[in-house]
Amino acid sequence: MRLAVALSAIVQGISTFIESPTQLLSWAIGSLETLVGAALLIGFITPIVGACASLGNLAVGVSWFLTSGENAHDRAVAAIYLVVMSIAITLLGPGAFSLDARLFGRREIIIPEASRPPLP
Repeated sequence: MRLAVALSAIVQGISTFIESPTQLLSWAIGSLETLVGAALLIGFITPIVGACASLGNLAVGVSWFLTSGENAHDRAVAAIYLVVMSIAITLLGPGAFSLDARLFGRREIIIPEASRPPLP
């Protein structure tokens, strides 16, 4: 799931560079999308970049939904699907094979045993 969202962000960033390379705003957005995709790909600061990916994909989905075109609604549905996946990544965390797991360690949840009343 992290791989799909990361590659999607990288492809969107590169396509933003290609579409209008001379505009400063599109250069900044393309750089941010590529950076978010790369950070998700290696699993670095996953909750933060997952939230950024969620907001970015939501903005793309809404903009495609509001435009009229041949495949605009299909693209909007795909972007909303990426929003749901990005939210899931944000809430689930980086996973075992990530830079966050190497840097901060895996969380171990220890469930204490319930105390039982003494037997009669």
